[in-house]
Amino acid sequence: HEEVTRHIKEVKEVTQDWNVAWFGGGMNPFLSLDEIPWMPKKRYKIMREYLITQGHLSHKMMKQTATIQANIDYKSEEDAIKKLRIATGLNTIVTAMFANSPIYKGKETGFVTERSYIWKFTDPERCGIIKELFSPYYGFQDYINFALDVHMFLIKRDGQMIDMTSMTFKEYMKKGYGNYKATTEDWAYHLSTVFPEVRLLRYIELRGADGQDLDLYLGIPAIWKGILYNDQALDASWELVKDIEYADRVKWHDDMHREGMQAKVGKYKTKDLAKELFDISWQGLKSQKYLNEKGQDETIYLEALQEKVIKTGKSPAETLLDKWVSSYDRSLDKLLKHYII
Repeated sequence: HEEVTRHIKEVKEVTQDWNVAWFGGGMNPFLSLDEIPWMPKKRYKIMREYLITQGHLSHKMMKQTATIQANIDYKSEEDAIKKLRIATGLNTIVTAMFANSPIYKGKETGFVTERSYIWKFTDPERCGIIKELFSPYYGFQDYINFALDVHMFLIKRDGQMIDMTSMTFKEYMKKGYGNYKATTEDWAYHLSTVFPEVRLLRYIELRGADGQDLDLYLGIPAIWKGILYNDQALDASWELVKDIEYADRVKWHDDMHREGMQAKVGKYKTKDLAKELFDISWQGLKSQKYLNEKGQDETIYLEALQEKVIKTGKSPAETLLDKWVSSYDRSLDKLLKHYII
């Protein structure tokens, strides 16, 4: 909390004379794709030229979207795969809870999280929900095999970036590329270019939540910490989603892009599962007993989520849309004030 507060304060101090507003949402709601310039870096040129051949919304992902990610440690292969599987199973709930990208170019889009929808059409080879992960026999080697079959972006040699988009990493390992042979550095970089909903690196990267205002910002790592750092919470949360078939997981995630907390899986609405998951996480944080100087545990970082989302049964996007058509009267100035950090 102190680190985030200090960072925001420093950013505002540095930019106070720039006429800049810092934005806490999941997608730029003001500017079209063409109005946003490209970052002038070679790696982004390689990425954008390849990704547009794989997904028609990939450039929107690169230019217009923002997320708040949480990273979770693991202590063994078994622990990593358990957390990866459970987090992937729960990801749709958490994405719905923090859905915050319903407006584009000053108009409602029909989505509550257009950011998450955009990822569906970025590159299906490297993105999405990994089907095999829900097998009880899944392990590190299976994740490696998944990543090996993904096309590369680039390798770095002598300060230069070399376009490698013509081959998967598996092909690169077998054949090489000209005079270049695969290295561990190439592999580490390649792993950072694979984008499933929950990603395995030297930590587990939880990628599902839209950008937020400061009230909800820390609710994202807090909700995940309460679930994933407590064995009882892990098992209890898995019970919520373990019996869902893969096709139903995908449909639920797709429906959630538009319906948010109202999306259904089986007989349950996401908002009902969200309340149960919230309660599990709350108890998980209570049991961890990490106290601040005032003697408060980390459930304080869930209080805004409880008031704004769990009690209302609405995501930030759904609440914004209610205001957008009533008190905001579709005013872009009021929308900007709503999103300013």
